[in-house]
Amino acid sequence: MKKLLALIATVITSFAALSQNVGINTTNPEAALDVYGDVIFRTVGLDVADGTNYSLDIATTRSSYYRISGPTADFFLAGILAGVDGKTITLFNRSGFAMQLNNEDPFAALTEQIVTGTSADLLIANKGIVSLQYDGIEEKWIVKSSSKGGGGSGSYWDINGNDLFNSTSGNVGIGTSSPTTKLTMLTSTNTPGWTHIGDDGLGNQIIVGEAIGGVSAAIGTSTNHALRLTANGTAKMSIYPGGEIVIGDNTVGPYPTAPLTVKGVNNSFGIMHLGDNGNVFGSRMGGTSAGIGTFSNTNLRLFVNNTSAVFIGSNTNNVGIGIEFPTHRLEVNGTVRTKEVIVETINWPDYVFSRNYRLPSLAELEKFILQNKHLPNIPSAKEIEQNGLHLGDTQKKMMEKIEELSLYIIQLNKRIEQLERNNK
Repeated sequence: MKKLLALIATVITSFAALSQNVGINTTNPEAALDVYGDVIFRTVGLDVADGTNYSLDIATTRSSYYRISGPTADFFLAGILAGVDGKTITLFNRSGFAMQLNNEDPFAALTEQIVTGTSADLLIANKGIVSLQYDGIEEKWIVKSSSKGGGGSGSYWDINGNDLFNSTSGNVGIGTSSPTTKLTMLTSTNTPGWTHIGDDGLGNQIIVGEAIGGVSAAIGTSTNHALRLTANGTAKMSIYPGGEIVIGDNTVGPYPTAPLTVKGVNNSFGIMHLGDNGNVFGSRMGGTSAGIGTFSNTNLRLFVNNTSAVFIGSNTNNVGIGIEFPTHRLEVNGTVRTKEVIVETINWPDYVFSRNYRLPSLAELEKFILQNKHLPNIPSAKEIEQNGLHLGDTQKKMMEKIEELSLYIIQLNKRIEQLERNNK
């Protein structure tokens, strides 16, 4: 009781002395109200309905600090009652859901609307705090400050209302309050995401950006400039405005341009295709030659119209044209047309003209033909049908028969000449 009387005496003394200022625990108040000591503002619970609250009632229970609860989902504040010039309130969102303050909501009463100060709605996450003061001239509630909360030590950035968020897990969201990665951006479809503009100060700009469409996504330049992917500070792949893709170089020339160009040093690989079974197909550029094919124990096929046209065996190096798994160095299923064929062979049958060569008599030849139906040392028709015609060996045997025929003709000619002399 004595302390209360002393306090009242101090207040009266201060008020009487200055006639304007009131001091609590001070005899020299320097403001309309000068408090020397602690000030406690009691917190009051305030239930808020689901959906949009167009006239939040703070008149029934007057306070300067409210704990918001009640909603069962994210909710909205569009207007607040009891606006008096200078009145300041703080709203602590402990509802467990996001609280959005609609900026100058047209469906709220003009004198109850909220001005966020960003020309956009302001999202206050669970455990977030926002302070507002009523401006008698504007006749609206003005947001003074906000801490967008989130329930932990991390705070929400107050940038453009609900556009930028920092979650308690350290993830940052742009356009979303629930970022799932260190940086998560949410846009509607067919809408650009991030954009990076480079400007040399002379009006020349290079613009790089990305966008997500309804069925695809894109990243690259939106100006007439190449897009490069770098590694270790060096461009390793370039995509040019004409659609050319160059790997291993920063230019598209002086070599002929193509939709895809791979540049490497001599004696190095270019394009490689790896199968999950260990098969390797690729290209290799040497110092004086180039190659393309398999670099594993894998057969090589060349396709035409989705059909294997040329086959090269991995173990045999045999080549089949129209034939798979050829058993000879070259097999062709079809007609071969050429201007010249050179067959290498040995033991050419000039031995027929040797003195030691035994030329069968015509009677022996006739007997053999009657019995076997083909010339001696010449394969039969059945053998050729089964084994094919060996061109080099056949030519050699045909020459043998031609040389034998030459000897038979010479013998017959001698006999004819002898008969002519005898007739004379």
